[in-house]
Amino acid sequence: MIKGEPRSSLRPDGEKLPYSYLTIETSKADYGDLNAQVKDTIKYLRKHRNQLMNIKTTGGIDHINLDFGIESSNGQLLQSIFMPRDLVSLAAEFRMSIQVSVYSKDLDSVLSESIKLDNGLL
Repeated sequence: MIKGEPRSSLRPDGEKLPYSYLTIETSKADYGDLNAQVKDTIKYLRKHRNQLMNIKTTGGIDHINLDFGIESSNGQLLQSIFMPRDLVSLAAEFRMSIQVSVYSKDLDSVLSESIKLDNGLL
């Protein structure tokens, strides 16, 4: 996405992006399988090293972010997520940040409640 474009294609007159960013799918693993996502991503980064170095040195891209999706551990007070040194090192080499998006195991009911709240039904 390019700086200045609408944040959402559903709202072309809405908020504009204050930065540009790049999205690349590095794994087809299920969002609940963090180990597979990480392994796939390490392979992807190594395989596409030259292209990623070109992206890194090309101007106009403000953020490159690796986003891993996982399910929350319901009922647990603390959830620690370990990222292997190989992944962190490769991400740093390409000036990528690492993000872990934690999704509720009961995502459907959470979304349903949110829609009801947005529509004034609760």
